[in-house]
Amino acid sequence: MKKFFCAILLIIISASAFSDNKKKILASIPPVAGLTKMIVGDLYDVELIQRKPACPHHYNLKPSQHKLIKEADIIIYINDSFESSIADFASTTNSKKIILSNFQGINLDNNFHIWLNLDNLKIILNNLYNILYEIDDEDAKAILTINYNLALKKLDSIKPKKIEGKMVFIGHSLKHLINDVSEDNLYVKKVSSLKATTDLQRQIAFLAPKCIIYDSAEGIKSLTSLYKGKLIGVDVENWGKISNLENFVTDYMSEIYRTINDCD
Repeated sequence: MKKFFCAILLIIISASAFSDNKKKILASIPPVAGLTKMIVGDLYDVELIQRKPACPHHYNLKPSQHKLIKEADIIIYINDSFESSIADFASTTNSKKIILSNFQGINLDNNFHIWLNLDNLKIILNNLYNILYEIDDEDAKAILTINYNLALKKLDSIKPKKIEGKMVFIGHSLKHLINDVSEDNLYVKKVSSLKATTDLQRQIAFLAPKCIIYDSAEGIKSLTSLYKGKLIGVDVENWGKISNLENFVTDYMSEIYRTINDCD
C-alpha cells in the first residue's frame, strides 16, 4: 500500500514538471473531450470545440475557433463527414489528427453517434491511450497508464439495466443505446411520411411495448395518439453543465441510462 501511495506521489510531482510546456489537445464534443481528459489528466491542456447542445453533424466552426485549431498539437474528432466543419479546417494545419471512427473494432452500424455505445467508449479509450503512450516520454507514460486503468474502472462502473419486455426506440441518434439496454425491442430510425407513421402506429398497437423511448428532437405526437403507455424522451445531444471533464462521460452516460430505466 505504501508503495502505491509513493508511486502516486511521484506521479503528481512528475506531472507538475509538464505544466510549463503542455501540449494542447482539441476535442470536438464533450464525450470525446471527457474520455481524453480521463487519460491525460493534467499532462495536456484539453479544450473543447462544441459546448452548445446540438448534433455534431450540424455544427459549424466559429471564426474565433480557427485559431484554436491552428494552435492545437492534437485534434480529436469522430469522423470527417460527420464533423466536416472541423475536418475541413483541421486538414489545413500540421496538427496530429485522431479520427475515432477509424479505430478497429468500433461499431459504426451506419451511425456516427458512436459515443452512446459502452463498448465503443472502451475501444476509444484504449486507442487514445495507445496513441498518446507512443508519443510521450517515460515519465508521461507512467501517468497515462495509471489514468487509463482508473478511467477503465469508471466506464466499467456504468451498468445499464436490462429491461425485460418490448421497448420501441424512435430516433436516429438512439441506435447505439439499444443493445446496451435490451435485446427485445423495435428501432425506428426516422418516420418521414404518413405511410410510415401509419405503419408504426400499427406496429406499436401490435407490440404493446412497455414504453416508447424517443429522441427528444423527434416529433412523435402523430405516432403515439393510440399508445397509452409510458413515453420517455432522451436528449443525447444536450451536454448539460460541463464543469469537470474527467467526470463528464460517467455522469452523462449514467444520466442517460437512468432516464431509460424509467421504462421499468
